Amino acid sequence: MNDKKNKPMTFIDRIARLLDEGKPQAAIDLIYKSNQKSYDIENAYAVCLMRLGKFDKAIPVLSGILYPRGIASIPEGTPIIYQANFVLAMLKDNKKEGALAVLRQFIGKDREHSSVAKLNLAVKQWKKSLNLLDKINLAIGIIPNKPILIDGILGDLI
Repeated sequence: MNDKKNKPMTFIDRIARLLDEGKPQAAIDLIYKSNQKSYDIENAYAVCLMRLGKFDKAIPVLSGILYPRGIASIPEGTPIIYQANFVLAMLKDNKKEGALAVLRQFIGKDREHSSVAKLNLAVKQWKKSLNLLDKINLAIGIIPNKPILIDGILGDLI
């Protein structure tokens, strides 16, 4: 029988375990020591940064994954979790305009994904909490300064 207990632990599993234990810096140290390179590992590094509250440092890491050639469109087949983490980091760094654009343009297609649903719910609650003037401004493209609150654990590996 091939269950989870019999599978060898992957590198990402080791990072996830450290994150689950509340040790994002130890996970970063593991990433640096491994010298492994992949988008999954870069995403994990960005998640570690977010868990440390370093959203401004996570944004360029995730941007490099989503826009690998500097082109302003995300390549087809890019995992939704990378996009969700990017939006999350931007929201936590109060870069709402860009975050909302990515959420609408790219992530909006996969609303059932748990990370996307969490982001959409936060945006929906934020919109409901706006006063009338802010709602009018939002309708004409002026993003209110009120932060979008995101509850729970920050960033996902898979």
